[in-house]
Amino acid sequence: MGRFFYQAHHILERHIKIGEKLSLADILEKGSMSTLRGSPLKFSTRIIEGEEVTVVSYEDIEARVVRGDLECSNGYIHIIDTVVMKRRDVTLSGGWVSLPSLLAIISALLLSAIIQ
Repeated sequence: MGRFFYQAHHILERHIKIGEKLSLADILEKGSMSTLRGSPLKFSTRIIEGEEVTVVSYEDIEARVVRGDLECSNGYIHIIDTVVMKRRDVTLSGGWVSLPSLLAIISALLLSAIIQ
């Protein structure tokens, strides 16, 4: 995951369920699924363009299940066509390295002004 490990980790946590091996039919029966991070994902079926598809909803984001029930050694993978995240869920930031030094200089100037 390289430089963006933190962001990739948070995105994956929004897509992962631990402790249960849920097929698509199991998830649809429940109607929703909690993940490691964030609000539960809601699952439903709809007819879109004449085809019955499974839809995953998170707030106002909708993703179609492109391929479900890919069995793995520790559960199932369900491939969706959209990343389920909001802009607020992942932030990229850079710190201003000079900020502590600038604050120290301003504090020293203020203290010297008060003392005189």
